[in-house]
Amino acid sequence: MLTYLEKEIRKLKKEGREEGREEGREEGREEGRKEGVEPAKLQMIRRMLEKGMALSLVAELVDLPEEQVRRLAELPR
Repeated sequence: MLTYLEKEIRKLKKEGREEGREEGREEGREEGRKEGVEPAKLQMIRRMLEKGMALSLVAELVDLPEEQVRRLAELPR
């Protein structure tokens, strides 16, 4: 049985992880904006790469240089 303190520690850890994820997502969105890419386009790039499409093909389809697509794919979500 968990003590009150153990429950609070777990709760704080969970909140911290969620906050970190949200900060990472916001950083990714901000970086995408700096790169001049709309959030929907960034999401599409990630989905195409996750589906196994070649980076060169994704770059061609979204009309961006391969290096920019590579940088965008590496951004935090």
